[in-house]
Amino acid sequence: MKKILKSAAVIAIVLVLIAILFGMLHKPPVVCPLHERVPSNFPIIVNTNEGSATELRLYNTFSEYPLQIVEKSEYGVMWMVAGKGWSGAAFPDDNYLHFSIQKDSMCDYSNRAARKFFCDECVKAFKELDPSCNFIVVDAYENDNLKYHDIANIEELQIRHYSFVAGDTEEGLLSFEMHSSYYDSGKELDFLDKDITQFDNHYAGIQ
Repeated sequence: MKKILKSAAVIAIVLVLIAILFGMLHKPPVVCPLHERVPSNFPIIVNTNEGSATELRLYNTFSEYPLQIVEKSEYGVMWMVAGKGWSGAAFPDDNYLHFSIQKDSMCDYSNRAARKFFCDECVKAFKELDPSCNFIVVDAYENDNLKYHDIANIEELQIRHYSFVAGDTEEGLLSFEMHSSYYDSGKELDFLDKDITQFDNHYAGIQ
C-alpha cells in the first residue's frame, strides 16, 4: 500500500512539474490576429484553430476612424469577403452580407490550438465561452470590451445594428446572411454624433 501511495505521489509531482514547465515555455504570439482588428465597426469571424480573424465588412469605413461608416454614395455594387474556412459577398447598397462556412473546416474547439495564435486574454475568453466548434463571432466595437459569441447561436445573434439569419444551405456549406439596420435606424453609431475628442483619444491609445 505504501509503495502505491509513494508511486502516486511521484506521478502527481511529475505532472505538476510538467504543467509548470509547459506554462513557462508557453509564450503568447507577438501579434494577436483578433486584437490586430480592434476596434472594428463590423462583427469579426474568428477561426480559433487556424488563427484567423476577419471582419464581416459590409460597408466602407474611413482609415483614420475605422468605426465611422462612409456614406453610401462612395460604395461599389459588391465585394468579396473571406477568411480561413469561409467566404462570402457584401452588398452594401442592399445592407446585407452573405457568407458560407465550409463544413469540413469546422471541428471541436481546441484550447491548445488557440494558444498558438491568440493572446492569453482571447484564449481565456474562448475557454469561458466554451464554443461548440472552432468558429466564433466577436463584437470588437469597444476596444476594452470585446464580446464573444458561439457560431451555433448566430441565428439569434444581434450585434448593435447587425442581425443574422440562416441563408440557403448548400451541400458541404453552412450559409448565413448578416443584415444591417444602420441607415434605417438613423445612423445610430455615426461618430459625428459624439464628442470627436473621445474618438481621438480612443484611437491614440491603440496606435
